[in-house]
Amino acid sequence: LGKVENIEFGALWYWLRHEAVRDTSTADYHVPMAYMKGTFGPLYVEAEWNYMFGKDVEYFNPYSGTDIDRGGMSAYVKAQFNMGPAYVGGQFGWLQGDDPDTTDKNEAGYPGNADYDPCLILWNSDYGDSMGVMGTYGQTDGNIANAWIAQVYGGFSPMEKLDLFASATWAKADEKPLNYVDDDYGYEFDVTATYKIYDNLEYMVGFGYFVAGDYYKGTNASADVENNYLVINKLTLNF
Repeated sequence: LGKVENIEFGALWYWLRHEAVRDTSTADYHVPMAYMKGTFGPLYVEAEWNYMFGKDVEYFNPYSGTDIDRGGMSAYVKAQFNMGPAYVGGQFGWLQGDDPDTTDKNEAGYPGNADYDPCLILWNSDYGDSMGVMGTYGQTDGNIANAWIAQVYGGFSPMEKLDLFASATWAKADEKPLNYVDDDYGYEFDVTATYKIYDNLEYMVGFGYFVAGDYYKGTNASADVENNYLVINKLTLNF
């Protein structure tokens, strides 16, 4: 961890050990990570990169009863321009997916990202915890995986403790799963209003509408895919 004037940066190395069956089915992963945050006048920028590598043992291997190599990357960048009580910005993210044509290795990126909630519905951890997976044939849950994502957003604070926010998001799969109809996750449009009651307590109301892509047809080309929507109110206490 370091800081140079208005730029903060840091690095972290995870070692993850998972024993599915004690002493006989153990997975070892390493995840080096790096990030930066910087403020340049009215412009704020943050970015993160990580790479997960190691071994997927038999228990996790969907292709055969042998250990396979694991190695996948992810990256994220966000830029926000502040204009007094208003702001506009965008973010772009990528989490590598597993290539179904390479059965001797798993290229999926690090899956431990439940704290990244770019939308109210798609890959939102609260939605995943309360509603479960989204979709019947092709599915997504509260952890972003196998994805390209791009979002533009804007907000306005008409008073000190109130923030009004709106965003539009597009997403597609990095790798189309084997025999899936398409790699298009779809689009989402969100609006929220958040009021800060105290420094560590805030109340949010929001509406999200998700236009589902053909990824959710899975391998069934004739499947009927419907759009999804959400109305939410949430009280959050930080401590």
